[in-house]
Amino acid sequence: MVHEDNYMLLNSYDITEKPHNIYSCTLYEKHFDRIAYFIEIYTMNYGYQYMWCSFNAFTHKHDYLKFPSPYMLYVSLNNVYLKTNILNSTKGQLKNCRLECNSEKTAIVQNNINLFNISLMKENINLGNSLYNDVTYKYVKFHIYIKQTFASFIDDSKLFKLQYSIDIPLYKKQLQYTYNSIDLNIPCNPFTCVAYMMYLQGHNDDIEYIWITMDTFSNDINEISIPKVSSLQCNLKNLHIISNKLGNKHFDTGYIEYSPYNYKHNEYGLKRSLHGEGKYGCFQIYGNNELLLAYNNHTNIPDIGIGSCTNGFHDWTFMQNALNYKVKKLEIYTKDCIVCDYTDSAKNMKLLYHYKITHNSRDLVHQFYNNQFNKVGIFMKTQNNWIYVSFDLNKIFPCTTFMISNETNVQIIVYNVHVETQGQTLFYKEAYFESTQHDYDINFKFFFNNLYNYGSYGTYKMFTGDTVLFSYSNHNGIPDVGIGNCAHGIVDWTFTGTCVNQIEFEIFTNKATLYPSVIFLVTGQSNSQGWGGVYEEYNIQDQVEYRILGWNSESSIWTIFDLQNTVGTKPKNMQCFAFHFAKCYLVNHPNEIVGIIIHSLGGQCIEKWVNDGEMYTECVQITKKCLSISNLRSIHTILWHQGEADYMNTHEYYEHLLYTVINQFRNEFFFDYTTPFIVGELLNNNTYDKQNRVLEKLNFTSDKYVRCAYTKYLQCNLNDNLHFSTMSHRLMGQLYYDQYTFIMSSVLFF
Repeated sequence: MVHEDNYMLLNSYDITEKPHNIYSCTLYEKHFDRIAYFIEIYTMNYGYQYMWCSFNAFTHKHDYLKFPSPYMLYVSLNNVYLKTNILNSTKGQLKNCRLECNSEKTAIVQNNINLFNISLMKENINLGNSLYNDVTYKYVKFHIYIKQTFASFIDDSKLFKLQYSIDIPLYKKQLQYTYNSIDLNIPCNPFTCVAYMMYLQGHNDDIEYIWITMDTFSNDINEISIPKVSSLQCNLKNLHIISNKLGNKHFDTGYIEYSPYNYKHNEYGLKRSLHGEGKYGCFQIYGNNELLLAYNNHTNIPDIGIGSCTNGFHDWTFMQNALNYKVKKLEIYTKDCIVCDYTDSAKNMKLLYHYKITHNSRDLVHQFYNNQFNKVGIFMKTQNNWIYVSFDLNKIFPCTTFMISNETNVQIIVYNVHVETQGQTLFYKEAYFESTQHDYDINFKFFFNNLYNYGSYGTYKMFTGDTVLFSYSNHNGIPDVGIGNCAHGIVDWTFTGTCVNQIEFEIFTNKATLYPSVIFLVTGQSNSQGWGGVYEEYNIQDQVEYRILGWNSESSIWTIFDLQNTVGTKPKNMQCFAFHFAKCYLVNHPNEIVGIIIHSLGGQCIEKWVNDGEMYTECVQITKKCLSISNLRSIHTILWHQGEADYMNTHEYYEHLLYTVINQFRNEFFFDYTTPFIVGELLNNNTYDKQNRVLEKLNFTSDKYVRCAYTKYLQCNLNDNLHFSTMSHRLMGQLYYDQYTFIMSSVLFF
């Protein structure tokens, strides 16, 4: 058979006829993740010859899959497979291929050699090593196929957009997506729902599948895929299931948990332990406490399953059953926010809040967290009208500023206001935003009202010097709702009681790009990830400092460092001594913006940082990428905390490898012998005496740029003697900074 399975014809062309197009499936609406070009040629000399070339989709648009192409394309192709009956022609899996298209030709090239080239102008066909022209061939047909995703057979999937498609691999250190919208630079609309499709086909052709939709648990497209460095555990709402194994079901609640690291298997609920060490990995979704799907053991022979496992651990851990399936697919989709049905202006914004409001209720459907934005969009939809207002901010505000019925009275002037409503587009240089959950004075002028700290009438509105953009008041009664000026009452709709049907608010923020002026690299074992210490919401030392950024390895961007969030390999709600180090640094360097890269992993011996060790290689790769994006040439300091995994080795062994690691870093372009390298002692117990002797010795060498923080007498976590306590992590930051200031003062004095 020439064709691969499950491909569908999209367009077909007869090059010998004019017009060329003989078939076009213009109404095709289903998702696809691979593309194939199929060329058939018949000549007097060679008879029937063909070439079938398939590859991962480089686009989601049908317009890019035409001949001749209306676009000029020059794109790299991945996972290329070639099948042909042409003698001495390249076949099988190919690398280093690209697609070249324009209004005159379509060609696939490998290492600057044409695999095929169809030229419309010259009417020449280059197929493998043979050149045909309109004299030698009797006919040439060119067909374009697409491979449908498995979710395409679910009617509900038409409402969703494909974001990721993964052929679950064996023995892969890093996942390779068949389709990845981020890699293809496809703008991501804000989304309210997420869907997962798992499809398994055994060697006996038995098929199992499950389609799961849910209210989104994240507003970040990077956080809904298989994890690279971060772990997540969170509750889910409103799960709908379609499955030939589990049947069709609905769950009001559920939970998802994923991690690239080791975990405690066969547990239920969010109390499961996700460790910051090892590389087993899990991705599991539950409805209530019923397992829906699992994909574990990401770098070896995976454990995969739909529903609970009946002959082992319920979550399929250690089953290594991926070999039982010839097709193993996971597809991930999103459903756009309501605003996307009305305007494209919210593209690349992130959902912050979503409210559904009726005459007797106000439901907060979605709530997310983002303290790194300088642009806000507010969408309001009534039964007969809608408005989308976006504007810039001139300083940083907490995201709760734009929450309806915020506890804090809010009155701010915003800038560069763009308004879209019912086909109209307006622009204002500035406008007023006002919000309170309390009573307020009615102001018949277009200016801020007097807001009180008592009562519960509430208002949420925007207006300019002469126009109400939108208004929602009376938050605990029949709402006063309006777009534009009220013509028959108070201009801002107060006391009108106009809400008789459901209205919806979607509130968005952008993801502002911030860059640090200095960067600190943190690496080591689990204590440098923050294990043992936890974020405390009301502790002033744990509060966000907007001049401290953390490197997000999943998205390759800087974000404001928040202990509540995953930062690098630091898990959510864990402590971080480097965060407190940065706070100390900013006291004496108030004009700097600090960036922190965390690439640490529990349970790793120092060998992993030596020569081409995995941890060292990853550290260098991440640092280089980070510096390139940040437009900086070097990092400022390395903060190292490691050694617990080497308790069986001699102190001579550990000392030799530690100096090897330091010298390796000094040979990188971003680090030299004048860059501080600061280490910290391990907790004081007999197990780690050898390493601590090596670490302490660094303070008595002639190398003034290497120092050790005296941290061994700090308090340990009550659950073990390995990790520092919450307060100890904070103190570690100060103790590391003390050694930093010692280095700097020594250099100045010298």
